Amino acid sequence: MPRQTQEAPAKPGHYITVRVSEVEDAEISARAKAAGRTFSDYARYQLICGPIEQREREVLSPLAVTQLLRIGVNLNQLLDLPDAAGVHEAVGNLSDRIDPLVEEAIDTALGEEDYGGEDRSRMRRVRVTPDQQRVIKALADGSGKSLSDYAREMLTRGRVLIRRTRHREFPGYEELRDLGGLLNSRTRKGNTKGKTPHGLPPVLGRIHEILDAAAQG
Repeated sequence: MPRQTQEAPAKPGHYITVRVSEVEDAEISARAKAAGRTFSDYARYQLICGPIEQREREVLSPLAVTQLLRIGVNLNQLLDLPDAAGVHEAVGNLSDRIDPLVEEAIDTALGEEDYGGEDRSRMRRVRVTPDQQRVIKALADGSGKSLSDYAREMLTRGRVLIRRTRHREFPGYEELRDLGGLLNSRTRKGNTKGKTPHGLPPVLGRIHEILDAAAQG
């Protein structure tokens, strides 16, 4: 009776290539070692079975951030003018409130996954089967990331983070926009004449009140 032969298991024949920095390369090696696996085993497991987390972040609406940024620019220009009627303190106080709001919104929009242009001259290659490659590609597509970004994040951080952004409305935005336009007009006149414009305290005070209301709402 002829001996039955078994089908050989599918051999890995495809590669997923990931460009990493020196620091990221060391992080991958450390994670593989901590898991008690070779790089290839660790990488294949992580890319297919690694956790995918979802987080929702709330940020100010782009319109509000843009308006606050414009107001902040005007305030800085007013501080460069002579301190007529002692308005520099009021201008500085408002600037101190607006700057952190703008910085926080920008930082949140960038998110923690901004790598800051690291030199990724090193290459890591993960050998996979065609089926594994299709699964990993589908996971990357589902996360909204490129295959390379998905693989790099999963291997260096042990997970992939998906961020969902929800824009927070800014109460009193329309009035803030109008006040911003008024402040801009007066700042331009002040720059032209080289002196602090009149009528700033009421405008600055009302912007403070809108910021208070937004913080409470």
